Amino acid sequence: MRKNITRSAIVGGTVAAVFGVGIGFAAWTNYGEGSGTVTAGQATALTVTVTNVSGLFPTKSVDVPFTVTNPNPYGVKLTKAELKSVTVDAAHSACDATVVTGSDVTLSDVVASSGTSSSQTFPVSMSNAASDECQGAVFTVKLGVTGVSN
Repeated sequence: MRKNITRSAIVGGTVAAVFGVGIGFAAWTNYGEGSGTVTAGQATALTVTVTNVSGLFPTKSVDVPFTVTNPNPYGVKLTKAELKSVTVDAAHSACDATVVTGSDVTLSDVVASSGTSSSQTFPVSMSNAASDECQGAVFTVKLGVTGVSN
C-alpha cells in the first residue's frame, strides 16, 4: 500500500508539473508600438580668437597664435585653418595687403563641448614685393577654422 501511495504521489507530481508548464506557456503575450519625433539640433559657429603679434618683415614669416572656442553641445575635431582675408590699417593704405599670405594648416585637436582649444599657430609671411609704404603697417588677418562633430 505504501508503494502505491508513493507511486501515486510521483505520478501525480509529474502530471501536475507537465500541466503546470503547459499553463505557463499558455500565457498571453502583448506588444505595442508608439511613435514620436526627434528634432536635430543646429550647429553653432566656432569662435576663433587671434592673438596679435609683431615682427613681420619682407621674406620673413611669423606664427600667429589662435584658439578656437566650441559653443556646441558636442565635441568638435578641428581639421583646417585658413587665411580668409588680410587688410591693412588706414594709415598705410598705400601698402598692398596682398604681400601678406598664408597657407592652409591641417589641424587635429578635439575641442570639447563648450570648451576652448589649446593655442594653435598659423604662419603668415610677407613677400619681398612689399613696398616701403608697408613699413609699420598693421595687418589684420582673418582666419577661418573648419571642424567636424566628434
